[in-house]
Amino acid sequence: ELWPYAGIPHLLKPVATSPEEAADVAAFLVNEVDRREALFKAVGAKKLTAYNTRVDDPLPLLLAVFDEVTDLVLTWGGRKSPPFNDLIRVSSKGRAFGVVLLLATQNPKADILDTSLRENSGTRVAFKVDQAAQSKSIIGQPGAEALPAGRPGRCVVDLGEGLQVLQGFTVSEAEVADLVNSLKLVKSSPLKPEEVALIEYS
Repeated sequence: ELWPYAGIPHLLKPVATSPEEAADVAAFLVNEVDRREALFKAVGAKKLTAYNTRVDDPLPLLLAVFDEVTDLVLTWGGRKSPPFNDLIRVSSKGRAFGVVLLLATQNPKADILDTSLRENSGTRVAFKVDQAAQSKSIIGQPGAEALPAGRPGRCVVDLGEGLQVLQGFTVSEAEVADLVNSLKLVKSSPLKPEEVALIEYS
């Protein structure tokens, strides 16, 4: 689902199209969180915004999107696999250091989306599901199974202050292609040339 975004200048890593590549991204994120934690400690900062006000070279916010995370975890070998544990580590402390995870699945399973992963998610969104158990796997309680079937885009959102029913919207493939093509025309990168060189070297 994410390959159409390949080539935009905002990507720190290439789009992963295999479970092995996704596992490498998860390992990279753990190392990046650890690296940032050391940088934050050096200047006495607890959050990205505070760190960036105290240094000459601010760090960008990193967003890592894992699509079909349930299938990925099962392919990796389940909840005891190293890549899944990497996701747990990043979800538990990455946000403070400017590393944010977006996990998506069409197959919510309680044994994969367990409390160790779900409770570290600041925002949880569930679209229409078939069973209350699937809703519990995503948002920790029933609700998504009661969404009307004839209202595409309706979703239940847990923002930490109770459930809210919201209306999402559809973005067509043509609109995604237009966005990606316009982003590819942007020559500036959020990374400094030496940062790009270090990433390519590593």
